[in-house]
Amino acid sequence: MPMIRHLPPELINQIAAGEVVERPASVAKELLENALDANAQHLTLHVRQGGQSLIRVDDDGHGMSKENLLLSIERHSTSKLPLGNLWDIRTFGFRGEALAAIASVSRVTLKSCRSDQEHGWALSITGGTLTQVTPVPFFKGTSVIVQDLFFATPARLNFMKTPGVELSYIGDILEKMALVHPGIAFTWHQEKRQKTYALGLNERMSQILGRDFLEHSFDIQGGRDGYEVVGRIGLPTHHRALADRQFFFVNARPVKDRMLVACLKAAFSDVMPRDRHALAVIFLTIPTPDLDVNVHPAKTEVRFRDARFVRSLLMRALKEGLMLYGKHIAHPRFEAPIPSDPIPLADSAPIAFSPPSKRPVFPSQMQPVTYGPKPLVFALEETSVSIPHETFVLTPEPPLDLGRPLGQIHDSYILAQNAQGLVLVDPHAAHERIVYEALKTHWETSLGPIQPFLIPISFPLTLSEAEKVSHTTQAIQDLGFSHVINQMDSEASAFMCTLFACPSLFIGHDPISLFKDLLSLAAEEDGHAPSLLQRWRNHILGNWACRQSVKLGRSLTSLEMESLLRDIEKTPNSAQCNHGRAVYRIFSMSKLATFFDR
Repeated sequence: MPMIRHLPPELINQIAAGEVVERPASVAKELLENALDANAQHLTLHVRQGGQSLIRVDDDGHGMSKENLLLSIERHSTSKLPLGNLWDIRTFGFRGEALAAIASVSRVTLKSCRSDQEHGWALSITGGTLTQVTPVPFFKGTSVIVQDLFFATPARLNFMKTPGVELSYIGDILEKMALVHPGIAFTWHQEKRQKTYALGLNERMSQILGRDFLEHSFDIQGGRDGYEVVGRIGLPTHHRALADRQFFFVNARPVKDRMLVACLKAAFSDVMPRDRHALAVIFLTIPTPDLDVNVHPAKTEVRFRDARFVRSLLMRALKEGLMLYGKHIAHPRFEAPIPSDPIPLADSAPIAFSPPSKRPVFPSQMQPVTYGPKPLVFALEETSVSIPHETFVLTPEPPLDLGRPLGQIHDSYILAQNAQGLVLVDPHAAHERIVYEALKTHWETSLGPIQPFLIPISFPLTLSEAEKVSHTTQAIQDLGFSHVINQMDSEASAFMCTLFACPSLFIGHDPISLFKDLLSLAAEEDGHAPSLLQRWRNHILGNWACRQSVKLGRSLTSLEMESLLRDIEKTPNSAQCNHGRAVYRIFSMSKLATFFDR
């Protein structure tokens, strides 16, 4: 049996490098964070061959003396962590192992000088061994040069990707730091190219998320008990196929957190297709005693002491932001005269949603109006919440006015005129949103009595589906389903589910499909019952609303068009249907003039 023994220091450092230095981007992240902790205002990053040949970070921070420079390359030495307190971390670095780990697997040159010194000092470290200490003429600040990364652990080179891919990882790190520190200058030299990030948060969001992001986004804010959230979110009609433009920061630290991502997805669940993703830049401020940033050596993961509270705070801010800015193109009311003899509504009936063979009857044409949630009113004064170097300001927008209808193009899109100019409305998308919100209100009021089946319905489940049922039992019961699961064959892991009853609202729909839809959504919510119920509701009602809404190609009367415009104006989330398509587009007179070179 082998004897227990101490590992040699060089091997300890290489093991630490395996945790801290995953790839060149990890090195760039650690060096940039050190520069930020040194109060640098100008940072320059040089990269060659995807970071494998060279990573160099120059900063104008406070610099280090010779003694501190020597200490900085020793393991578990740091100036950033209050002694004995892991719950009051206010810096990016604190573990005291980054430089030692990086130096153990590469060739490193460190140069630094304080403002009160006549000259600086330079250290050379090769594979973790200090080889040279010399005085050098140097400006105030620090320069860290990392060459031949992983030369001391060549097996790690087999896991490196192409230089282009590694460079993209470094770019992701730099983008996040540029967003959360908009008042600090960042310059990036990659081979023969140079990129400079403009100062200012709006400018950087435009650079990183696209020039049209500011025009197609809205601000959010919220706070309570020392917790704050501010950010800017892309409109539901401005989405992407990938979630690569979602940036989350906790106490100015870029993080990867499934709960925060799930909150954003849930908030957009009824205004965006399931396979599309919102653009977002979100900053959360959490009291340091309520946050654990010491979860992983790379420090990209955090743990919240009260995750439910953080979730609730973010969800509320997102929902209120969507409500306030859902009508994102608003303007003064346009009081055009209504025709004195409107065309009577044909084939009218006292129901809100007519079958496809009849004309649709919009709710404002009925007395009384029996659908729709009460308008949500937020008593928000014009306030601002500060983040580093920038300010977000929330100002509720004026009521939406889609003007008066002029006609219909090829029995499809509605043309209207308002005080701003020309309005184009998609009647299917508009009616779909109206019907959807009405169904949501009915759902929230009551799902109806529980309806037992005359003959119980049985169907097989896979092992995975059976596990999902066990994790979502509370949500299933809250919906009013009565079910039982029996294991038919223990070796083959075969299960049979039997449904005995469901809410009367679902009568006439396939209960097996509804039940399995619930299970497929359950995995995305990790069994969180309230979110799961909301996602399932949105999924079901979205499909119903689409089927019951007026279709393009249906000729509408003047009164129907008028009624549709008035209804969508007072409907929540009116700017888009629940599939994320735009409900209306407005062209100002100045925009129309450009079409004719005026």
